[in-house]
Amino acid sequence: MTQLSSTSLASLDEMKCDYLRKHPASQAMYERARKTLAGGTSHNYRASVPIPLYWQGGQGARMRDVDGLEYVDYALNGASAIIGHGDPRVLEAIASYDPRLGGATNNELEVIWAERIKKLYPSADLVRFTGSGSDSTTLAFRLVRGYSGKDRILRFGRAYHGWHDHSAIGYLEGAPIPCGVPASQGDLIVTASLDGDLEAVRQRLAGGDIAGMIVEPSGAGMGMNPLSHDRLLELRALARAENVPFICDENVTGFRWSPGGIQALLNLDPDLTLLGKIATGGFPGSAVAGKAAIMDQLAHGVRSPVSHSGTYNGHPVVATAAIAMIDAISDGEPQRRAEAFATDLKSELNKLMAALSIAGFAYGPSSTYWVYLHPNEADPLAVVPGRPDYDAVSPSILSNAPLEMVEALYCGLCNNGVFNTIFNGGFTSSVHGPSELDQTVSAYAAVLRELRDRGIVATV
Repeated sequence: MTQLSSTSLASLDEMKCDYLRKHPASQAMYERARKTLAGGTSHNYRASVPIPLYWQGGQGARMRDVDGLEYVDYALNGASAIIGHGDPRVLEAIASYDPRLGGATNNELEVIWAERIKKLYPSADLVRFTGSGSDSTTLAFRLVRGYSGKDRILRFGRAYHGWHDHSAIGYLEGAPIPCGVPASQGDLIVTASLDGDLEAVRQRLAGGDIAGMIVEPSGAGMGMNPLSHDRLLELRALARAENVPFICDENVTGFRWSPGGIQALLNLDPDLTLLGKIATGGFPGSAVAGKAAIMDQLAHGVRSPVSHSGTYNGHPVVATAAIAMIDAISDGEPQRRAEAFATDLKSELNKLMAALSIAGFAYGPSSTYWVYLHPNEADPLAVVPGRPDYDAVSPSILSNAPLEMVEALYCGLCNNGVFNTIFNGGFTSSVHGPSELDQTVSAYAAVLRELRDRGIVATV
């Protein structure tokens, strides 16, 4: 990762000071929150620098913060709000929910919810609901270990599969075991690279000790490192050739790339599928769906060979929102509109970077968009402004922009009414339209000029 000079860091701090001045109510809320919440928030990725924003709510493609400022929203409730915030179909369903159903009991709503998933995901013989996306990977790892009688999970560097011990190991290739994770667990996770050919992956699968292989089908980081469809299909074929269960983590791509996720587009046929976000209507939870031979390990209650519990798995209020959401997007039209907007946005941002002679580009699969900006203090690269080039800019470079520059872009965009994720981009919805496009491009124009004029981003 490029280390910025003290001069550059001071210049970026000036942008962050503007952000602080614009958000006094969020700053006051942050000071209050720090007295009771560790870090002032409930998620490390929400703890943006210098302060996180606190929200009143959203409608459509926009959100309003506690300072009363409105933003075009590309975080979209953790990528879940593909039909925007406050969709009347979801609101009506939630309004009709009867809280007397309770949450820790079996109910018809979880059955209907699972039926909706099974209809759209032919690989899903059976479904088991879990409490979060991290829960879904925990259960998937346990299922393939129980099924195969082996211990090791093959994963790929930079792919995100939750925060629990076994998904935290190997997130960064060659990095030490993360703080708080027992060193003894390191032997259970095998990290491979998707850079270059896949011969090393084939050889590792052929070693006979892999219980399962997990893939983020968008490419690592929700598509920040795009994975071509051909390579994804090749990974599936390699796993099948060695009879290694293939886990497709569609917590982000599921219901977003298409009603049946990325697997429906490619006839991918995974052994296990992980679903969350849109699949839960933006409420807490996720699901593991998969082949009966693997899922049947959960089929006998307390006598099941694989143990799984969770008090609020399949909670009826989550099921209520999820059913309404799935029904609203099952014809594929919201996905088409979201992707079309993302295509237009990336095109306009690339035109902008070409016009400003900035060494960077907008890119990303489906209804995502990410922005790469080459730091002025980094080694020169053959980056043509506004033209995505994964040969010139390797996956490791895409994933390792200076954190301070990422934070400054985030703050600058917030100052101009655009709210991204903290990863230089985000997700689009079916209700983003021309006014959101114009406002976003205008915001980027102001911030990119500032970063260029301060000497932070390279020019060509």
